[in-house]
Amino acid sequence: MIKKPIAKSPEQGAAARLMIELAVRSDMERFLRTAVRLAKILDIDLRVVSRQDSSVLQAAALPVVQEVCLWTAREQQISTGTLSRSIRILSRQARARLERMAEREAVACSFVSGPESESHLEEAGSTERQIRWVGGRGISARSDTHPVCVLDSGDAAGQACLQQAARLANRAHRPLKIYSMKGKDEKGDVESADRFLQQAQGLTCFVLFMPESAYLKCNDRNLLNNAPFPVLLV
Repeated sequence: MIKKPIAKSPEQGAAARLMIELAVRSDMERFLRTAVRLAKILDIDLRVVSRQDSSVLQAAALPVVQEVCLWTAREQQISTGTLSRSIRILSRQARARLERMAEREAVACSFVSGPESESHLEEAGSTERQIRWVGGRGISARSDTHPVCVLDSGDAAGQACLQQAARLANRAHRPLKIYSMKGKDEKGDVESADRFLQQAQGLTCFVLFMPESAYLKCNDRNLLNNAPFPVLLV
């Protein structure tokens, strides 16, 4: 773990940690650099959780499953053992990159992998003072006029989300743009959640904040995986 020279207490109402889950991806360098940059802007600790998805490892044992290389698109036979080793190697490489970046930017960070990672992922849904990255490729390198966007659910969770978004907007010198969720469907859920996720893919923004309570009500949470901006839950 890398620690700042002087520990800083988070501001009143501010999250104490930015948590991201590590996945195999072709833009790993950019992804980690963005995470460090966000943690630095927010002045909070960064925690990266790396885990081996048991369902993926089980699928690798099937004879019909082949591995496709991200860079060459070539197919090759794969087994549970070789896939597990590959994931561990990528995890170690990502950790080394992260530690170099965090040390250079003076960001306090920790890297959790193995069996311990499951408990940290469960903690993500129960810990109040943290922000979780759940989608998006990274901070856009385009114009500085892009706003920090926030989805306001109109409840206590939405208020906490607004506070974090306003804090980032202030520190990053970006305008704040608020989208309000209104109306209920027959089940009492906010009816605009899924529609907003579909529209958000075309948003031009710096970072998108969402209350975790609203995000969990969405039917298709994979819509924002390829968004060009980070999607953060509060």
